[in-house]
Amino acid sequence: MNIIKVVNGKVILCTLTGSHIRTIVHNNAIDADMNSSQTKILVTTSDGKVKLYTNGGSLIRTLIHDNAINSKFSGSDILIKTNTKYVLVNESGSLIRSYN
Repeated sequence: MNIIKVVNGKVILCTLTGSHIRTIVHNNAIDADMNSSQTKILVTTSDGKVKLYTNGGSLIRTLIHDNAINSKFSGSDILIKTNTKYVLVNESGSLIRSYN
């Protein structure tokens, strides 16, 4: 089992004891979350983007391009909080539902 840390804009994948495994994102990260199988990492950046990465650090896709504040895995889907609403999308980025 691994954990992720956000330190000075970097997203770092670590062991439970805190040993560095790899850096996923090198700048602008404000929040990160890992799915339950620990294969994908969700990163919210300071410019409002939400990006999905593999646990190896490869970018899969950008899900939201602006106004994101926070993002979390919700089962196999992704819940994104923006400045004005909540958006539920699947991992491919397709909209499931929007909440005000």
